[in-house]
Amino acid sequence: MNAPEQTAPPEDAPLAATSPADAAEAASASAGPAPDGGEAPRAAAGPSTAEGAGAAWTSLLAQETLPAAMVDLDALDHNAATLAGVLGDRRLSIRLVTSELRSTGVLRHLFTTGPRALQGVHCGSTAEASLLAELGFDDLLIAVPPARPQEAAQVAELVAAGRQVLVVVDDLAQGQMLGAAARELGVEINVCVDVDATWQPVAEVILGVRRSALADSEAARALAGRLRDLGGLQVTGVMTWESGTAELRAGAHWWAVGPVRPLLRRRSAAAAADRRGAVVAALREDGHPIAVVNGGSTASLDMAVSDPVLTEVSLGGGFLAPLRCDGMGIDLRPAFHFALPVVRRPDPEQVACASGGWVGVANGKAVEPQVVWPARLRPVPGSGWGEAYSLLQATDGEAGLQIGDPVVCRPGQVAPVMERFTEVLLHRGDQLVERAPTYRGLGLHG
Repeated sequence: MNAPEQTAPPEDAPLAATSPADAAEAASASAGPAPDGGEAPRAAAGPSTAEGAGAAWTSLLAQETLPAAMVDLDALDHNAATLAGVLGDRRLSIRLVTSELRSTGVLRHLFTTGPRALQGVHCGSTAEASLLAELGFDDLLIAVPPARPQEAAQVAELVAAGRQVLVVVDDLAQGQMLGAAARELGVEINVCVDVDATWQPVAEVILGVRRSALADSEAARALAGRLRDLGGLQVTGVMTWESGTAELRAGAHWWAVGPVRPLLRRRSAAAAADRRGAVVAALREDGHPIAVVNGGSTASLDMAVSDPVLTEVSLGGGFLAPLRCDGMGIDLRPAFHFALPVVRRPDPEQVACASGGWVGVANGKAVEPQVVWPARLRPVPGSGWGEAYSLLQATDGEAGLQIGDPVVCRPGQVAPVMERFTEVLLHRGDQLVERAPTYRGLGLHG
């Protein structure tokens, strides 16, 4: 089991015929930026559609303190089934990138009601892995290598407690810390060699994020051998992240457009697969029992599933489908929203909502939220998503909102927004199902 046993929501729980998210999406024909990074055109919503969306959101949030964060379980279930469906006949497992989801309530729901392909968690730190283990989760991939001896000690303690742990390394210094911690507790730690998957099609052009110095099978083989010689460690996994392929997804801000982008995407994915295959073959030839070969992301899932070497893919943001997931060619539905309260009305066309700082960053570029209800609201140019207030204006006359009314937004990214809340409201339609603590609510930050 990947998570402690739990009770699924009752099958007879009340469901709304149309969720607030669905109604809001209908009220705004295009959700998300256009492929060139500009704002996509929107169709005018009919009064009944807009009013229905507003009534659903208002009903859900009537007794809530705002700002509030919400996860639509209907959309979450749809996205989980859709992502698992992309695997087709491949016997791949999906490891949940927990640092993207940031709520154990969301994790429990996915493991309880989601497809069988959901197996294991992909943690962003040893602290996160320790928290999840304490709450009963297992099969923990720690994707950020330990940088301090106390972090390596945490990993050894998890192994000593009987947890199934696989920790990523790409440098001998990380292995030395892990080996020392393992020998001190008399355990053996499984490690996963992280291999660079950037692609350099021509000189001076590198696609992707270079995060590992291991650029080929010989470098990976040399490190794996030295890790084994340290004692207390066993190399059982290989990880690659096709960041070059992810950068080339539709809608990403990059210079490759039109028919060039799909070609570069295929070449980047092929290069990553070739390198991954060579590394796995070399390590197995040297006697390392490689059991886990991890890769992929939501943005590169369609390419990753064609690689026969992979045993699993790591997916996170796609389950909640923030704006940055738009244009990926997968039928994902927005599942995560946040609501801000109107606290000032500087003029009839503008409202000021409490709290700011909702802008995320992806690939070095700002990723702004999008107002989904009322759909006619837009951020005021130059001051919309501020630090203390979010200043919004109507595009078709008066804003028509009162003090205390909610404004519902869809974030560009999940993690930076989820980090601002101590709980998230899990709902079906306008019915609240559960108040689930976020990582911040559980005392885990960053």
